[in-house]
Amino acid sequence: MGRLSQNIAERISQELNFESDKKEVIEYGIFAILQIILSIISVLIIGAFLNVMLESFITTITIALLRKYSGGAHASSPTRCTFIGTIISVAIPLMLKNVNDLNIVGIIVFLSFILSYYLVYKLAPVDSIFKPIKKEEKIKRLKKGSIIIVSIYLCLVLGNLIIYISTSYDKFIKYSLCICGGMMWQVISLTKLGHKLIYIIETFINKFKK
Repeated sequence: MGRLSQNIAERISQELNFESDKKEVIEYGIFAILQIILSIISVLIIGAFLNVMLESFITTITIALLRKYSGGAHASSPTRCTFIGTIISVAIPLMLKNVNDLNIVGIIVFLSFILSYYLVYKLAPVDSIFKPIKKEEKIKRLKKGSIIIVSIYLCLVLGNLIIYISTSYDKFIKYSLCICGGMMWQVISLTKLGHKLIYIIETFINKFKK
């Protein structure tokens, strides 16, 4: 994927006579787009195989949108990041698919949003050593964006639950739980525990490769 993005950036730069700095920006952007496409395709294929395609897609979009503003723990390589993200996006719907009791759903929704608002307010944005965030203005903007995204999720979840109560169509419960599950994974990735979990998963991958 790195080689492909490099080749595409090279061709675009030659056509438009861009300097090396602009070429690097284009290459980074193309790489990011290719990674997103690969992640979505992987989630859709595995989700379809396990009969949770839409739920997995909702989960991965939930994680990705909040992560754009909040940051969080990173895997050691983009490939591993895609792999771990795919596994998590499919695992969450599988774990929650049999939760249908409205009282239990209500407790999950309440606790997940209380914890999410707290962790986002307390920790977001979490940067990486490769792309540190130093400007106070940007930190405030990303924190505010994170809180807005969580608030949008709250509206979507409440809307889904209202539709469920009106129609008894249990898919809307599953959609709500996927949003909560994806959001919870993302806010946990802001914490030391989240960084530890990523490290444990990567350690397991290393052992499996051997």
